[in-house]
Amino acid sequence: MSEPIDKLTENVNAYITEVNKLLTNKKKVEEQIAAKDKEIEAKQKTIEEKQKEIEAKQKLLNEEAGQKKIIEDQLAQAKKNLTELGGERDKLSGEKNKLANDLKQINDKITTLNSQITDAKGTLPKGGNTRKQRGGKKPKRKSKSSKKRPSNK
Repeated sequence: MSEPIDKLTENVNAYITEVNKLLTNKKKVEEQIAAKDKEIEAKQKTIEEKQKEIEAKQKLLNEEAGQKKIIEDQLAQAKKNLTELGGERDKLSGEKNKLANDLKQINDKITTLNSQITDAKGTLPKGGNTRKQRGGKKPKRKSKSSKKRPSNK
């Protein structure tokens, strides 16, 4: 009977040894799991930081897109204003040409009148420039002493 007990004891001891090995392995695995949990937490923090960076960049991109839209609107308005100014320039250029033609006609009339005046002068008798033609008598010169005294006017 002692043999079955010894065999049973041997089996129990083998099981205990096996259980101790398994417990040791369990501790190692639990430590590895804890280490992996720490790595996972670190990776999660890194992911969250990267997400925040991405969100900040997206926000900045959205702001830039808004600014781009504003600039595009301003550019479109500037182009529209430029087109309007071009039309006004063409209109003013037409008015300028009309005024230039009017000026040319006036100058032509002046030239015609000047030639008529010259022709009319040619019919006048030549006699030199008399005082009468110049507008009358030559004014008398005052002496220095009369300039100093007040006049009795």
